[in-house]
Amino acid sequence: MSDGDDSKPNSASGTVVGESQSDALSRTIYRIPSDPDLLPPGAQYLGFPGVTGFPRPHSSLESEVSQLRAQLEALQAEKQHLQAEEEQRRQERDEAQSRAQALKEQLENTEAQVQQLQKEQQEQKEQLVTLWELEVSHRTLLAKYQEKIHMLDMEWRRLHNDIQELKVGPEG
Repeated sequence: MSDGDDSKPNSASGTVVGESQSDALSRTIYRIPSDPDLLPPGAQYLGFPGVTGFPRPHSSLESEVSQLRAQLEALQAEKQHLQAEEEQRRQERDEAQSRAQALKEQLENTEAQVQQLQKEQQEQKEQLVTLWELEVSHRTLLAKYQEKIHMLDMEWRRLHNDIQELKVGPEG
């Protein structure tokens, strides 16, 4: 290159990107800044100013990131499941409240009907008592009239016999 820089990876340290010659020093190591736009293809900023390198395929950080992503996905799936379950519980609660309200209204209607039937039953009992009292008075009156009829019938027979005796006279 024209400015004397040799850009080549150093597999021993994983951090050397290029070397340059100088008058005071035999070699000076240049490091790529942490700006991701300035990194060569495949290089990765490792989180420390001025430290870059090429990632290892199965590094512990990648493994940890992968595990964290898997955990995140599992937690998101669990969150969705819990939200769906919560919505289902809300719907069940709303349905139960609706059924409870309907049952409450039905109970109130039934209680009103029971009160109405009890009132009608009480009125019928009062009518029955009145009818029973009327029957008793009619039976008493009937017995009195039957007795009077019997007495009148006896009187009629006596009078009939007296008339027959008078017709036949003392001759008989």
